[in-house]
Amino acid sequence: MSPTLLVGLIALIGSLPVLYWSLSGANAAGTAPSTFDGTGPRRASVGDARRSRLPFPVPPKMRARAERRIRSAGVQADWTVDKVVLFKAVGAVLALWLSFLLLRSGISPPTVIGSVCFWVIGVFGVDVLLDGKAKERVQQVERTLPDVLDQVTISVEAGLGFEGALMKVVETQEHVLAQELGRALQDIQLGMPRADALMAMVDRVDVGDLRAVVRALNQTDKAGVPVAKVLRVQSEDMRERRRQRAEERAMAMPVKLIFPLVLFILPALFIVLIGPAALRLMETGLGG
Repeated sequence: MSPTLLVGLIALIGSLPVLYWSLSGANAAGTAPSTFDGTGPRRASVGDARRSRLPFPVPPKMRARAERRIRSAGVQADWTVDKVVLFKAVGAVLALWLSFLLLRSGISPPTVIGSVCFWVIGVFGVDVLLDGKAKERVQQVERTLPDVLDQVTISVEAGLGFEGALMKVVETQEHVLAQELGRALQDIQLGMPRADALMAMVDRVDVGDLRAVVRALNQTDKAGVPVAKVLRVQSEDMRERRRQRAEERAMAMPVKLIFPLVLFILPALFIVLIGPAALRLMETGLGG
């Protein structure tokens, strides 16, 4: 066995216990209960409970980015900062080994491109996965926000309080926004002011439409305006924004179809239409 292959196998086998340790550790601290610091409730951050478990130091900026990605993706129950950093480190080691094996066969454009692909997947694969889940959450919140506002508006106009209307949404609907509203209600029940609980929810989801609604509701509490009236206006505004986004996606569809049309559909169409005529011309020319 060559030394390079031996070193690669040792790195691969050595990374397996690290992956197992990262996967079998405690769940993310994002699921830990809220704690009190003397001034009010505070939800434990994603990395508070396991900051000392990594065998190597993590830069604060890298930890903050990982925490933000985990929070935006809504996977605090399954992922921690430690897991993200470990997967990135192990992925970088494996990518380096695979790239070295690939380049040993000779430096050429295919091997260089393959090495770069290995490195990108190994280092940034986890980030792409978390960002994809965060994007799905944002799209789901944007789709369901107008319907949630309609239900809350109807409940408030029927005589329920604002928190009671939110509880109805949590009990009757199952989606990302309903889950986040449930967490906000838990924070309110623990003593957090409603404005702070709603802003904490906005920070977790990070959707512009939801942020605008929460700001309008917080201003309503300060100005003494009826909540039902503000909810009705916000519901109509969110529904109009959803319609505009749908129109924008429909207008962008022809542009997105140009490349598949030119690369895949038109060549096949030309072959079907021109192919028989070309064959007949060839046969005629050969016969002549």
